[in-house]
Amino acid sequence: MGETMTALRYLERGKLALQEIPVPVCGEDDILVEVRAAGICGADLHWENGAFNADHPFVLGHEFCGVICQLGSRVSGRWKIGDRVVSDNTGYACGQCSACLRGDFVHCLHRKTLGSGMDGGFTKYCRIPGDILKLYPSCLMKLPDCVSFEQGAIMEPAANAYRAMIQEAQVRPGDTVVIVGLGPLGLYSLQMAKLAGASSIICIGMKSDVEKRFPLAHQFGATHLLVADEEDIPARVRQLAGEDGVGIVVDAAGAPAVMHQAMEYLQHDGKFVRIGNPPGAYGYSLLPLIDKQITVIGHMGYNGTSWAKVMRLLETKQLDLQSLIGAVLPLSEYKTGYQMMRSQQVAKAVLLPE
Repeated sequence: MGETMTALRYLERGKLALQEIPVPVCGEDDILVEVRAAGICGADLHWENGAFNADHPFVLGHEFCGVICQLGSRVSGRWKIGDRVVSDNTGYACGQCSACLRGDFVHCLHRKTLGSGMDGGFTKYCRIPGDILKLYPSCLMKLPDCVSFEQGAIMEPAANAYRAMIQEAQVRPGDTVVIVGLGPLGLYSLQMAKLAGASSIICIGMKSDVEKRFPLAHQFGATHLLVADEEDIPARVRQLAGEDGVGIVVDAAGAPAVMHQAMEYLQHDGKFVRIGNPPGAYGYSLLPLIDKQITVIGHMGYNGTSWAKVMRLLETKQLDLQSLIGAVLPLSEYKTGYQMMRSQQVAKAVLLPE
């Protein structure tokens, strides 16, 4: 193991750079992971464009997996050198807030994330802190041999989608589901809806999605594909879904107009799950929500169950992550990967450390 490693770091608002930094020191309770692959997330693009800010530099990359290369002297026998592992990117949880008390460490009020404030996986080695391993052992999970490192690197958004569609929206066989937004989370959510047995899955994208993302949506089981900036979406959805309307709408885009339109075609007592999270005021009346007794679910993240189920779906080859990987690049070409994601040339790009 060398004394330094190349890392993609956030330096200050809107400024990223590849730098040589020291290899992390593995403390007595820590685990050091040799990163084998790390996925680029839409959030990583926001660090570059200045939408996010932090008060100190850190290594980016919150979607990553690798191999354990060093164990602290006090780490339990559950782990061994050479284990293939994937991180859920939790770096710190307080253990005392209401979320922690119910074992939901991902939603800790004071949670810190590897790759988003703490050093993450866009580098050669990442330290998993001993404090979080003791509080929340499942923050690090063994990756089955049948799952490639590239697929392991993009499991995090799959766990996100599993929680949204299965645990929160509770999609059932025969349901009609609308998914708005065909970025990575929308495409993952589509696969989950199909696996849950939805009989009709109406996906809504933009003209810019037609060339690259619509074929993926069709491959993953979309029964109808609508173009938001060319069609009267409420009218088309009512036409496709019938007089009763749609039971579940998943917003993976986040624009206020999505929820406003959904109120027109959601059935009485339907569910609206908000995944997309761009800022901004809603700006519309909530009276339709009251009249129809719509349940609005604010979605964020995942839990241990989400990860365990996604792992099992990958092991049994029921979940397709490989088709979402449009580019695998060395870390030194991160700008190319960022641009491919930003321009929607690929659904997901994966970086390999050097």
